[in-house]
Amino acid sequence: MLNEKMDENPKNRIDKTSNRQIDSPFKHEDKLPEFLKPIIECYPEKDKKMILLSCITVISSVLPKVKGKYNQHIIYPNLYLYIIGKAGSGKGEVNRTRKLIELIEKGVQSEDGKFNLLEQVITYSKNTEHINPIMIPANNSAAGFTKLFVEREGNGLVFETEGDTLANTFRTDYGNWSDMLRKAFHHETISQYRKTDNELLKIDEPKLSVLITSTPNQLGGIVKSAENGLFSRFMYWYTEPTDTFIDVFSDEGNNRENVVKDSANLLYTLYHKLQESEGVEVGLSQGQKVQFLEYFRKAKSQLTNLIHTDLEGTVNRIAISMFRIVMVLTVIRNMDNEYSELLQCCDDDFDLALEIAEDLLVNAQQTMEILPKKEHDELSDHKRALFVALPDEFTTAKAKELARKWDMSDRLVDRFIKTDCFTKVKHGTYRKAS
Repeated sequence: MLNEKMDENPKNRIDKTSNRQIDSPFKHEDKLPEFLKPIIECYPEKDKKMILLSCITVISSVLPKVKGKYNQHIIYPNLYLYIIGKAGSGKGEVNRTRKLIELIEKGVQSEDGKFNLLEQVITYSKNTEHINPIMIPANNSAAGFTKLFVEREGNGLVFETEGDTLANTFRTDYGNWSDMLRKAFHHETISQYRKTDNELLKIDEPKLSVLITSTPNQLGGIVKSAENGLFSRFMYWYTEPTDTFIDVFSDEGNNRENVVKDSANLLYTLYHKLQESEGVEVGLSQGQKVQFLEYFRKAKSQLTNLIHTDLEGTVNRIAISMFRIVMVLTVIRNMDNEYSELLQCCDDDFDLALEIAEDLLVNAQQTMEILPKKEHDELSDHKRALFVALPDEFTTAKAKELARKWDMSDRLVDRFIKTDCFTKVKHGTYRKAS
């Protein structure tokens, strides 16, 4: 997981990671649920996982009555995704995924089941009975956000393709609702008193999904630092620009617009099917639980020891996000079946979610490097330097000898080599973890 991230220069680490992602194959693309395959096949290799994550995040906002048990709590599928890319990197394609919920948002479908939008935009009001609004504008005051969220009965999607819009909102005294984003991620109660109207707005169990795209420079206006609690709530994805000018007049390949429209019809049907159901609880098999716990235990040990202690919360929340991705994949894979009260994740969906989680951990490291830190983690730097200096297999004595270069005590070295950054070969001999 970490050997290729050991470069001391953070910028080099970002560039190398980005290139690795572009060149890295989508190992489990063939395991995608049938609903997602036509959409993902429309895109070049470098954009496939970005579009997949965007689709999953948008879909996570419209899965009523779907839940799962995690750490002795009931959680819902809602995800937070932040896509970062320079101009020309292709992140604008993400905007197409919002159309997946356009039928649900407008509450209409033609009699033959084909995509058919209303001629005019419908404005939601409390008296509009057949409309199921989902979207919540990012350009909003804290009071406005809360009011809209209440009107949507604690469900919603914030979808913003210009990071500056949200950053500018957060800069104002009345517009910073980042605390509500932090609470909503864990479905914690949100409340606000409006003195003007003598009104108490309260959402007991918020279910909010968020998708934001921006340039790297715009990130800091929304997530101030790696220590900020909002940082660890998001899944991050980097997309790189290409130096090739695409054929903008080509008619070859799939028509992305039509593919998304067809998928929107299917999602509309699924949404109402779930609304009418008794509810669906998604769970893992015992073997998947063991694999899940083992993977994140090692990831947490490696990242907090070798990169930065501030990544502890990030690993914890990427684990939550992976479980939520499992929930989305499982529900849409079974969309043509009758839902039972308990729905177990299949191995294909688990493998897909785990591959995505591995990439998300890499992207979280990248993102942390471009955000300001309050305090440098010198101890992690020393551990990382020792990790790099050690041969693949080594003795305890050799580790302690090398560690003196960074004034690390023998006791610290003993504790370090017993973490998941290493595996024990035999008494006194260890091997670096992959």
